Amino acid sequence: MNSSEPESQTLSDPLQAITHICNVKQSVYGIHYLKEIMRRFAELYQFDYALLGQPSGAKGELVQTKLLLAHGTFQENISYELDGTPCEHVLGGDQICLHDRDVTLAFPRDALLQEMGVSSYVGSRLLSPEGDLLGLLAFMSERPIVLGDGLCTVLDFVSSRAGMELERENLNRQSQDRAREENRQIRLASLGQLVNGVAHDFNNLLAGIMGHAELLELKLKNNEEARPHVEGVLRSATRAKHITRQLLDFAQPQANHHEVTDVAQVIEELQQLVVPTFNSNIKFETQLPAEPLIAKIDGSHLQQVLLNLMLNAKDAMPDGGILKISAAIAPVESVNQTIGPEYPHNIRFIVADTGTGIDTENMNHIFDPFFTTKEVGKGTGMGLASVHSIVQTYGGVVTVDSAPGEGTSFTVLLTAADSLVDPMPTESSRPSSQKRLLLAEDDEAIATTVSEFLTLRGYTVLVARDGLEAYQLVNQFNGSAEAFDLIIADLNMPKMSGKELLDHVASSSPKTGFIIATGDPSRLDVKAIEQSAGHAVMMKPFSLASLVKKVSEILIR
Repeated sequence: MNSSEPESQTLSDPLQAITHICNVKQSVYGIHYLKEIMRRFAELYQFDYALLGQPSGAKGELVQTKLLLAHGTFQENISYELDGTPCEHVLGGDQICLHDRDVTLAFPRDALLQEMGVSSYVGSRLLSPEGDLLGLLAFMSERPIVLGDGLCTVLDFVSSRAGMELERENLNRQSQDRAREENRQIRLASLGQLVNGVAHDFNNLLAGIMGHAELLELKLKNNEEARPHVEGVLRSATRAKHITRQLLDFAQPQANHHEVTDVAQVIEELQQLVVPTFNSNIKFETQLPAEPLIAKIDGSHLQQVLLNLMLNAKDAMPDGGILKISAAIAPVESVNQTIGPEYPHNIRFIVADTGTGIDTENMNHIFDPFFTTKEVGKGTGMGLASVHSIVQTYGGVVTVDSAPGEGTSFTVLLTAADSLVDPMPTESSRPSSQKRLLLAEDDEAIATTVSEFLTLRGYTVLVARDGLEAYQLVNQFNGSAEAFDLIIADLNMPKMSGKELLDHVASSSPKTGFIIATGDPSRLDVKAIEQSAGHAVMMKPFSLASLVKKVSEILIR
């Protein structure tokens, strides 16, 4: 018997038909095997169309074809509504759905059948070996068909074989996905270590540059010719600081879990700050409640998340459009229904644009570091990676909904806090002009600029070039009138680290304030340190003005 043109007796012998259809070379498997048995069945029983589809959509209201055959040629896959179709009957429980003629009259709302102009339809469910529903296999003809000659028996067997192959295909894909994800995590971990080391060294360099620039700005405040150049240095250094911070937040983000922030207030502040810089053809809309939306997240981190999402939306609308930010308290029940009961978050904010949208391929990579669709030099590829990393650090969730030409919507879910905590400080016993500070810093540029700036602000500053020297000075003056009110120490110093110095001071002089400065927060339990009164961690590179502000806050506690 010629396998490509079976004799008519094959139609009356189900066993021969099954052998002809399913006896495919062992080297053919997976999607290629499914294609071959679909093609052979359609050819044998003279069907014009065939499809292998799977339920899709949020509620399974759609069918997404995995294979679509028309007149012997496989076509591009499509998605169509399930309601009012014979496929709905198949997936709804009918093992086999048969219509030997006039199927379009039986299902007048099925636009796909109407478009194909078919007369007959036969479909069967695809089940896994465990009995789980995988999809359906359907064949259609432009002519009426004869339901005898064992067609149903053959279709039942072929569907069973197709279900087994589809399950194997799914398991292989899941295994490949897991392997890819494991490799991705390994690569990201290695990248994180590299980024962390480079960013730490770069932060120290930036701290010295920014310190000298701030001192120049202070001393040249009346020099109209020089001041713009100093301000330019500070702007560039600040931009470099933000890029470095994004790299660090991606590599090893540090969450200030005891910090809480009013999400609505931050949105309003960023609106006033950022929107004036957007093109006039971009319309900005907000939808915020009257009451505060207090979330468990550090304010600077929330600003970074929102700013990155806003800038991403702006870039997606080169010809203008609408950028809308909404925020609300979302009932825990509705959140659980969306993403699962393991997420108890109930503050939701959405950043949506009417821009170009994102295609499916890019959607799978938008949170990957250094991935960007922008032109060379127009983006670092770290904005959305930083968003994803920060939100996850606080136990939150960020999702994206987009399609080409239909805009993009980012939804962020955060855990709510009871209220903002704003304790009132009390005045210290010693006048501010008599405050004694110890600066422990081995980087000469940082030590010089910080000590000079603090001295200009009226503080008495002693400088130690390593941790051991600082330790000796603390012991020398401890208990005397010249004891230090506050110590500023770099984390990574020769002979004794800033953390070791902090532990000593905390036990021997618990009332002494302490600030640890670091470009590598991953080596510290920031939350534990800042829970102690008068202790703080500052990320390098910080501005000298922000350091003075932090010093003042600790000293008036």
